[in-house]
Amino acid sequence: MYGIEVFVHPDYRGLRLARRLYDARKELSEKLNLKSIVFGGHIPNYHKFSDTLSPKYYIQKVKHKEIFDPVLTFQMSNNFHVMKMVKNYLNDDTESEGYAVLMQWNNIYHTKKKRRFSIRKPVVRLGLVQWQMRSYKTFDDLIEQAEYFVDAVSDYKSDFVMFPEFFNAPLVAAYNHLPVAKAIRELAKYTIQIRDKFSELAISYNINIITDSMPLIREDGHLYIILVIYVVEMEVLKRMKNFTLHLTRLKFTE
Repeated sequence: MYGIEVFVHPDYRGLRLARRLYDARKELSEKLNLKSIVFGGHIPNYHKFSDTLSPKYYIQKVKHKEIFDPVLTFQMSNNFHVMKMVKNYLNDDTESEGYAVLMQWNNIYHTKKKRRFSIRKPVVRLGLVQWQMRSYKTFDDLIEQAEYFVDAVSDYKSDFVMFPEFFNAPLVAAYNHLPVAKAIRELAKYTIQIRDKFSELAISYNINIITDSMPLIREDGHLYIILVIYVVEMEVLKRMKNFTLHLTRLKFTE
């Protein structure tokens, strides 16, 4: 904190109000975790001793209470220390003969904040996959097509690649002979495999992946529709605090 001036009206001097103002400064510095208070102060009684004392020795004598200075003595009594002598501070200050001192009070409760050496980007790049629904003979064929998009979006230095709802739907073709509910349950059996494969892709290509609307049968035997986010960089999620994923009431995030 840099202090400019502190004034007390002549009618209210002698009530220790200046000391209370200084204490308020210190309390504010502690509250805001500021390192110190710094200001420049003149030495109004110096002109009385300038013929015999240099500013350096004048300050020392004030410090040892051999000389009283109405400003410097007060500041030192409030635990402010002289950091530097300043020449030509106020040229029209004849009492101080243009000299002043740089004073500093240190906040002993100050805690140094840790510096984080990370590059924060102002935006998050999101790659949306336009998935063409076509038949796949095997599970590996589906993963191969998905990896193509992950690779392509990663080359663009995107933070996220997002796959559409039910991108795994082509796998249900083998169960077209079953009722819809049973076919979806068969499709759900691939979800854990997809999760494991996409986790590997996220690490391999260093990109966060979102897969939306996949069926999953949980321990309770019920069928759920889930959204999975494969995160390789938590800092990206922190930057997305104003980004909202809108979920239907049947979905939840893992």
